[in-house]
Amino acid sequence: MKERMLSPREKTCLRWIDRSRTVAEIASLEGKSLADIESCLQSALGALKAKSVKEALQKAAHSESDWLIDFLQALFPSALDGTDLAAESGGKRTAQAWKPCADLRLN
Repeated sequence: MKERMLSPREKTCLRWIDRSRTVAEIASLEGKSLADIESCLQSALGALKAKSVKEALQKAAHSESDWLIDFLQALFPSALDGTDLAAESGGKRTAQAWKPCADLRLN
């Protein structure tokens, strides 16, 4: 079963946590209750099938970078230099194998 995407609120809460904010600080910044923020974080953990906030942060960062690479590859299939992105980066997908795309334009 495919993991569901994070909601904008879940992403926001995880970003605040990644910036070392407490649940109370996030609640104050977002104008929400502590229970709302705790629920949001629990929902994010469930969506990412993570056992901890640290694992959720790692999975969220990984899934967002994969999405960007897949998106760029769909838009510009000729931009790859023919290498396997995962193999070139020790199993971690990166955009470093992309050739410059200065001549490619979106219409």
